[in-house]
Amino acid sequence: GEFTGSYWFNARLWSWLGAEYPWPWTLRVTHLVVWLAGLLALFAWSRRLGRNPWLAIFLPWLIQASPVAAFYAPSLLVNAMGLAFVFIAWWAAGRGRWLLVTMALASAMLFRPTMALGLVPLGLLAWREGHWRSAWRSAIPAIGVALCWVIWARAYNDTTGSVYFLTSISPLTEVLASGRASEFYTLFVDVQLQEVFPTPVRWAGLLALGVLGAQAVRSRENRFWAGWTAATLFAV
Repeated sequence: GEFTGSYWFNARLWSWLGAEYPWPWTLRVTHLVVWLAGLLALFAWSRRLGRNPWLAIFLPWLIQASPVAAFYAPSLLVNAMGLAFVFIAWWAAGRGRWLLVTMALASAMLFRPTMALGLVPLGLLAWREGHWRSAWRSAIPAIGVALCWVIWARAYNDTTGSVYFLTSISPLTEVLASGRASEFYTLFVDVQLQEVFPTPVRWAGLLALGVLGAQAVRSRENRFWAGWTAATLFAV
């Protein structure tokens, strides 16, 4: 079972705000914000390694172009958020912020234990720059935290008879092939769009684009970052 931190946080948020029923859009926005932070960290890490901003921007855009990433990033599941924490760990390692590396790796493996694969690029970076000792000091506690969670979660599930499963998900290609395009459009506009981008979120997005535009006009140094962020918001 995945770590329930994001679900608990949003449940507490609904309680604090006095919600009479769950607000799925806050959970989606939480996962999406972490995902965008992960893409930005991946861009910064790639730019540091390759020194070319245009090649560095291609990698996160290529990942975001994946239908799997486009589906999972704003979903109620934590898969994409786990990967985002791996990207943040890579960026932190490149900056020598090893405590942040530990926290990010632990979060990634808590949400998805398979994110331990993210340790491979971290090891390559440590080998390249001679930071083996710092890398291991950061990785071992993160692995320990994730391992403790997996052991406890398995024991809890065995004790309570809990079974974790996912309901089947029909990809868009299958929906279109079955001739149900109009049904998909109706569900997207009336359900999905309202959950992911309710009116307050839309206004916040427009405000963010306005601020980015103002920053780009005021300073040439901010234009690249403003353009990258605006394009990401537009893509989302």
